[in-house]
Amino acid sequence: MSANYWDSTQRNHWTLDKATIFAARQDDLQYISEKELTWLNLHYTNLIVQLGRKLGVRQQVVATATLYFKRYYTRNPFRKVDPILVVATCTFLAAKVEECPHHIRSVVDGMRAVTEDIGGFPFESPHVAAFEFYLLEDLDFRLVAHHPYRPLLLLTGSHPTTSAPPDAPTLPLPPALLHTAWFAINDVVRTDVMLLHPPYVVALAVMFLVVVGEGGELGGEAAGYAAAQEGVWGGVERDKVAKFFAETNVDMAELLSIVHTLLRHYRDVEEYREFGEARVADLIQKLHGGNQGGGQKEDAEG
Repeated sequence: MSANYWDSTQRNHWTLDKATIFAARQDDLQYISEKELTWLNLHYTNLIVQLGRKLGVRQQVVATATLYFKRYYTRNPFRKVDPILVVATCTFLAAKVEECPHHIRSVVDGMRAVTEDIGGFPFESPHVAAFEFYLLEDLDFRLVAHHPYRPLLLLTGSHPTTSAPPDAPTLPLPPALLHTAWFAINDVVRTDVMLLHPPYVVALAVMFLVVVGEGGELGGEAAGYAAAQEGVWGGVERDKVAKFFAETNVDMAELLSIVHTLLRHYRDVEEYREFGEARVADLIQKLHGGNQGGGQKEDAEG
């Protein structure tokens, strides 16, 4: 366990490459398309967000649960265990790791509430407790998660208790942009980005997007914030923006890759909405070759 990302298991054991992630999905891609698999990921990460709200946990818990969910499915196909059980167990475990534990019964009740209109939650507390051991094993018992929230606050000089080192570059953002950047991180943690890139690079990419990029695609209140201001990007002087990113020495190709992933995520969300949540059950049945949920509860019970 490490409070320092550079010494952490996230960097040394859980930073993957795109080829590894793609290879992990080949089993599911025999039955559904890559786009349909993206929609399934959106469906289940939506459930993590909804469950987090139902339980009243901090966003950090939701982000950690989502990261666990993503990691688990780099080693297992969706076909192996009902993802709805993985959602519940990842959230239950993340709440403990982030030091705001919830009783397992509360998690099960929360799952039943958020899935009431989509078929319900067919598992009991013992199923979640039993599956937690399988989840821990697939996560290699490496549970400390680092997210871009703290780097965002440090890079913008907005952290309430900690300042960046004196020689570290900072770029203060107007409240509207900082607010939008925070919510953009909420979105980016639902992509594969956190499996591929350091949190501080992700924070820089989000700052780049909301300040100099196509911030309007974020749909936040900062859209078009300073479009008509000469010499200004997002309410920040262009010279300061250019100087800041030059001083970070970040790989701009890596940064732009994250920006493109986030913009693609927003397009995927729109397509998923058009597809319709009510049709997810058909997609799950297709994934199982017409035998919806076949054998999944038995697998979960070991």
